[in-house]
Amino acid sequence: YLHYHGVCHRDIKPSNLLIDPKDGRLQICDFGSAKFLIPGEPSVSYIATRSYRAPELLLDCQLYTTAVDIWAAGCVLAEMVLKGKPLFYARDDVNQMIYKIAKIIGSPKPSDLNTFVHNKDYPYYKIHSCSLKSVFPSDVPEDFIDLLSKIFVYSPSKRLTAEQCMKHPFFSDLFDKNVRIPESNNP
Repeated sequence: YLHYHGVCHRDIKPSNLLIDPKDGRLQICDFGSAKFLIPGEPSVSYIATRSYRAPELLLDCQLYTTAVDIWAAGCVLAEMVLKGKPLFYARDDVNQMIYKIAKIIGSPKPSDLNTFVHNKDYPYYKIHSCSLKSVFPSDVPEDFIDLLSKIFVYSPSKRLTAEQCMKHPFFSDLFDKNVRIPESNNP
């Protein structure tokens, strides 16, 4: 809904996502960094919490799209499976963060980086990566890995949109009228 109306949240992270345990309804909160993105109008790239920051933001792209929210949402999904451990984590250095991403999804091709204007050079072209699947427990569904592999791409224009994510087979249970949220004993 937000992206359809041109709004980019710019700070998707677990603490900004509220889930009602009774019905599973998700609400996004903290719109302090949200912005209507206007094509061709620069926006600050130093935005979003580092562990959820898309590569284009790390490389100081100021003409980004709502694809930065999709990257962050993918990070949140990964963190849920990893029991609260961020997938891409670096304490304080942006280059270290870029390195962490490359170690998991591989180095980008120059053609991927040429799909967006950025003010920083990419320093890690020859990183040998592990596979995305290898960082998750072995019982993680293939559909989940497939979804993340389509979210964690360097080229923002090749990243799935929010609508495409929701239509991905991983979320098919959400559209089954017979599936219900398990009863909770929480107050």
